Amino acid sequence: MIDFLSLNEGDTVYFFRNSIDEFLISKNNNNSSLVSSKIDKCSILVPEEISNIISDKKQEMIFTLDKKSCSIRVQEDNWKSNNILYFEKYYEPKRLYKHNTLKEPLKLGEVGQCRFCKKKLGEVTFDKKAHAVSQLLGNNFLLSNDECDVCNQLFSNYESELGHYLHFWRSAALLDGKRGVPKFKEDTFKMGKSKTGKLLIKEQIDKESKLQFDEENKAITITGIQKSYIPHSVYKALVKMAISFVEEEELHLYSETIEWLLDSTNTIRPNSRLIMWEQFISHPNPYPEPEILQFTRLEENESSVYNRIFIIAFSNYVFQIYIPLCSLDKRIEFSKVQFLAFPSNYTAILPLNRISIDLKDFSDTERKRGEKISIEYSYDEKIEINPSNLNTSDSEFS
Repeated sequence: MIDFLSLNEGDTVYFFRNSIDEFLISKNNNNSSLVSSKIDKCSILVPEEISNIISDKKQEMIFTLDKKSCSIRVQEDNWKSNNILYFEKYYEPKRLYKHNTLKEPLKLGEVGQCRFCKKKLGEVTFDKKAHAVSQLLGNNFLLSNDECDVCNQLFSNYESELGHYLHFWRSAALLDGKRGVPKFKEDTFKMGKSKTGKLLIKEQIDKESKLQFDEENKAITITGIQKSYIPHSVYKALVKMAISFVEEEELHLYSETIEWLLDSTNTIRPNSRLIMWEQFISHPNPYPEPEILQFTRLEENESSVYNRIFIIAFSNYVFQIYIPLCSLDKRIEFSKVQFLAFPSNYTAILPLNRISIDLKDFSDTERKRGEKISIEYSYDEKIEINPSNLNTSDSEFS
């Protein structure tokens, strides 16, 4: 038996399946006690009595484990075709926004009235350069004409929380934002961009290293503590981006959504969980510029799926959310709603183990602290260099 949840040969384990088709595993029959800190992904042989319950599944399956909630989802080779069929059945795709298809920055909306607070020029100003997609995701080409300075300032608070959530990754991936690449610091460990544009890591050698080398598989794992963030505000930052792309004639469908966005005190709460599919593509910079895709529900499916899906791909991530509080979603029974991940274009060319997919909940309004995070790099060759031979610019942060 594999070393999973600290299991020993002969141990009894319990499998659970929750309302959103997550598979949960525990050493006792109370799934609230799930604990693991060892394995992110593993292949296990599902016992026959379990495979009988999980019909139409192969016995050999890949599970993805969220270390905090220990939610486990089956990843199968055919999930891509199943999910594509789901989108074909329930949704109509909207325009795809890609940087390389634009000759110059695209300005959405018209100056004169803010699409969020509805105030007009004269009541508010439109002097700031408002971005439809946050600059910290690498966007410099999708702008908003119809976002006033007051709303822009409020939304910058949500973007700060999104920046905190992505801080570790942006430092490791050298993802430029409005203020450049952030530097990640933890105790004596520092990571960020060197003056020559390379990834630079510094740590004190007499401290426990945050770098783990796997010589056999030629991999380096960097671990750290996630910068504190407010999940609810992270989701608001993404929803604000989604609303920026909603057609003017459909904006009235999201009046309650906008009211929620403008509520900085979180008094207004959506009547459904704020869930997001997060895909990580293990490939060299698959999305150097952000790409945007939206889906709207076909009319005949109004009681089973969310009305609008917003997907943004950037760097190595693909985030997929739904827009909450849509007036057309009031008939939905949220405990039974279907919300599947749209396969990125890289699922067609990369093996399954190069793409991780997690369903995350951002409903909490309390600040999250102390969450562990890690990233793994592969390498071809490890070369020892005498520090005295290093270029000074290579050893200094930008």
